[in-house]
Amino acid sequence: MIQRKQTVFLLLAAILGVLVIINYPVWPLFLLTLVAASLSVYTIFRYKQRPLQARLSLVAAVLFVLWYPAVVLVNKLMMSSGLQYDIVTVWGALPAVCVILCLMARKGIMDDERLVRAADRIR
Repeated sequence: MIQRKQTVFLLLAAILGVLVIINYPVWPLFLLTLVAASLSVYTIFRYKQRPLQARLSLVAAVLFVLWYPAVVLVNKLMMSSGLQYDIVTVWGALPAVCVILCLMARKGIMDDERLVRAADRIR
C-alpha cells in the first residue's frame, strides 16, 4: 500500500540503510544494517497486520540504533591494524535518520490502528 505515509518512511529507511551498507562494508556493520534494512522492507508488506507491523518497525529502529555501538566496537578492534572508520560523516548520520524514519512509520501505523478500532466501535 504505497499510499500510506508509513510505507514511504519505511522505504526511505531501507534505501538509506543500503547507502550505509555501501559505505561501511565491514561484516558486523554490513550484517546489522542489512538485517535492519531488510526488516524495513518486510514490514511494508505486513500492512494487514498493523500490530505486527508496529513491532517490526520498532525492532528495525533498535537495530539501526545498535549500529553505533557496533561501529565503536569495530573501530576498537581495527585500531590495532591501523584502520579506522569515521562516524562523524554524512554516512555516519544516516542510521540516525533511519531510526527517525522507522519511529515516524510506527507512529503512522499506530494512528491507523486507532482509526480502525474507532471505526469498529461505531459499527
